[in-house]
Amino acid sequence: MKWLPWLLLWALPLLSRAAPLFRDGERWLAVGDSITHNGEYTAWIYLYYATRFPDTRVEVQNGGIAGDTVAGALLRYEHDLRDRQPTVATILLGMNDVQRRLYGEQPPTPALLAARAGALARYETGLAELVRRFKADDIPVILMTPSPYDETARLPSLPQTGVNEALAACSGTIRRLAGKERLAVIDLHGPMTELGLRLQTAEESATIIGPDRIHPKGPGHLVIAYFFLKAQGAPALVSRVELDAHGGRVTGAVKAEVRHWQATPEKVKFDLLADALPFPVPEEAREALKWVPFMDDLNREELQVRGLERGTYELRIDEEPVGVFSSGELARGINLADRATPQRKQAGEVLDQVREWRRLTAFHERLMVQVERMAPLNGLQRPVEYPEAARRLAAAETPEGYRARLIARYLKAKPQEKEIHEKVQRLRETIRRLARPKERRYRLLRRDPP
Repeated sequence: MKWLPWLLLWALPLLSRAAPLFRDGERWLAVGDSITHNGEYTAWIYLYYATRFPDTRVEVQNGGIAGDTVAGALLRYEHDLRDRQPTVATILLGMNDVQRRLYGEQPPTPALLAARAGALARYETGLAELVRRFKADDIPVILMTPSPYDETARLPSLPQTGVNEALAACSGTIRRLAGKERLAVIDLHGPMTELGLRLQTAEESATIIGPDRIHPKGPGHLVIAYFFLKAQGAPALVSRVELDAHGGRVTGAVKAEVRHWQATPEKVKFDLLADALPFPVPEEAREALKWVPFMDDLNREELQVRGLERGTYELRIDEEPVGVFSSGELARGINLADRATPQRKQAGEVLDQVREWRRLTAFHERLMVQVERMAPLNGLQRPVEYPEAARRLAAAETPEGYRARLIARYLKAKPQEKEIHEKVQRLRETIRRLARPKERRYRLLRRDPP
């Protein structure tokens, strides 16, 4: 019953607007903490747009910094957020704003309760100011409720009880601000918390977050991307082709053009140029397919063939075997999006480039910003000068310290900064080129009857 208040809050109608799909030419800046700095959920959203809308240019900008808060985002607003010239910004903050160290003590003292309330009040004030600055610069804002802190899974690490309820309070702040300012909201906290609790009814150690209870692993990031894209109204359909083998005709083609087709009750041949590629689900995130209906809701590459003689049929695309299906399965329709098709392999090439884009933007570009500009990290309120100030900071750290490791990586990456930026730009063009669909040759041939 302790979860009932935020569950009810999640169920309340919103006064905020729906999140729109990104348009051609959009520059999306994802503002956040380490969950955004990690770059994974933004990479999967980028991958969806690249494969689903190959003619739409969407530039994804990682604006996350590990350990950040709304106060930190305000400190770096001019020199790290506004100067990226985004056309739309999302804000995903709260995990550090609630000050997790204030939770877990049972029972909390009055002083601790006051400190918790103060942290939430500062979050509310700071978030409103961050939104105000974006609006003053005519940059539309989409708010995201925080991903949950998993304090209910049976994990080796002890939970800081109360953190997730504090994040629910942050979600309430977001909803109120969105209603006041007429902003779009993408809700992660409500549905992800509910999903985690549902999984834990079957297995107490199940978690969609991870062993530290804070940072989602690969599947959790795909879940974030799923709820993000669903909130945008992203289409499920990659393409759809309907054929009548008995009548020898194409009865439907959506987001695809059928050419040079021949059909009889025992074989079907045609060429197909689709408008998009299927989404290539990354191996490191596939577990999420057990948790959310990603394939049904966002990844449908449909082929339906009616009028075949009863039996089994082998599907080949570009002479590569894809699978053997019964005439009944084909009449009902099959989803090819996750099968080993040539177009799925092509999408896998796009995935490889998006992974490299994520590596360079998250672990090189954002690392440099983190060391130079993150006030809570270096104790300064303006960017440090490279390389002298960074070396002084490194000298003040123990070799095994977290900041020392960051600065060591920074000193290695900084001389390559121009080359890294140029490579990121080349990757964007490579991704666009690889994501352009190619015409494919489909062959459906009769095999032995069942």
